[in-house]
Amino acid sequence: MARPLEGLDFEALGTLVMVAEAGSFSAAAARLELTQSTVSYRIDRLRRAFGDPLFVRDGAGVRLTERGVEAAAEAARLIEAAEAMLDGGRFDPATATGRFVIACNVYERALLIPPVVRRLRAAAPGLTLTVTPSLSVGAEVLRRGGADLLLSPRLPEHDVFDATPLLEDSYVVVMDAANPLASGQLGAAAYEAAAHVMIDYGGGWRSPYLDAASSEGLTLRPALVVPSPGELASLLVGTDLIATVPGRFAKTLDPVRLVMRPPPFQAGITLFAYSAPVARHSARTAWVRDAVAAAARKLAAR
Repeated sequence: MARPLEGLDFEALGTLVMVAEAGSFSAAAARLELTQSTVSYRIDRLRRAFGDPLFVRDGAGVRLTERGVEAAAEAARLIEAAEAMLDGGRFDPATATGRFVIACNVYERALLIPPVVRRLRAAAPGLTLTVTPSLSVGAEVLRRGGADLLLSPRLPEHDVFDATPLLEDSYVVVMDAANPLASGQLGAAAYEAAAHVMIDYGGGWRSPYLDAASSEGLTLRPALVVPSPGELASLLVGTDLIATVPGRFAKTLDPVRLVMRPPPFQAGITLFAYSAPVARHSARTAWVRDAVAAAARKLAAR
């Protein structure tokens, strides 16, 4: 016997996607210019249709259940297909409006966001780009609909995201040009004994160079621990501190007062672009994602 389709109209499905993106009923109501009771009514209809709560409370907001993730993804696909029927499946950046959110950290903001901004300003001036920090919980931000795209070297703990490799990078050691370690090759013993700046991103993230150092039998003792590499240049200048960071990011620091040296081991990262299942069939997400990938290719070619 076929299941009834009561509650599965496009208004209700669009509300489901909006609540997933906004992270709360009130925020979704504001974006849709509806009352919160109307949003709740539509979601309640879908809950009955799917036989699942779809959302559960999460602090001040809500998060999708496992079934809710699937339902929101399918709802987004259906809406995208309906819109494609109306506009021929095209995304016209010149006439695009609305907001697009990219979650990323300092590395990605320094290297990729500037060329992406230039591309958007030239081709999609009506699209508002919001860049939000992903910290160590970028996958959760993406899963909850807090971002359209996540740029991160950290692999999500589950495979529901679409992943595109963007860029590979190797670690280098950065220090003040007057640091005694700046002259000549940096040996393993000198590197191990140096005063290290460690970046603690939180959430259990461990920079790959630490594992590479450990595999060489090196024990690194931090002299300074910071939550971000954003102020790294000012911390290194005039001190005996050293920091091990991806080489492309190191080149964005002070090129006059700081120098780079290879570490006594090989270590690198791969940067990925991730999008959530709800955006899998989004022409807008695909266009921005291509813009990010193009910026990464140009960077890699230098």
